[in-house]
Amino acid sequence: MDIDHIRIFWQNEEVEFSGEVLMRVKQREVSSRNIEEVIIKGRIVEQRPGSKPYPKCTIRGWTNRKVGGLTLPEPQQLNVACGVGDVLYVITVYWEDEALRRGGESNAHGTKARKHLRGLWGAIEG
Repeated sequence: MDIDHIRIFWQNEEVEFSGEVLMRVKQREVSSRNIEEVIIKGRIVEQRPGSKPYPKCTIRGWTNRKVGGLTLPEPQQLNVACGVGDVLYVITVYWEDEALRRGGESNAHGTKARKHLRGLWGAIEG
């Protein structure tokens, strides 16, 4: 899986967001800027090329994290789970420290919700 190909999808706004990620961004206080920063500057840390219906991967990167409206003093690692097909599918997001505390991330992805990239920002930030 090629990170540059993923970045092109992102930059061209060829992105779909799952219902799971729309729920998790609010629950885990992840902003649209956090997701963008990880996709643009992060690296692929896990690949699942045989996954169906499309190959999946996890991108990890450092980004500023807000908790309760306050920005933490040090950047934190955020994971963005995604799939690559005819568009980039953003499946879920989770902070690395949360995944370690729970012993790994759930694979439940929920129902897909088609969202245009510009429309997502309002859903996440609103």
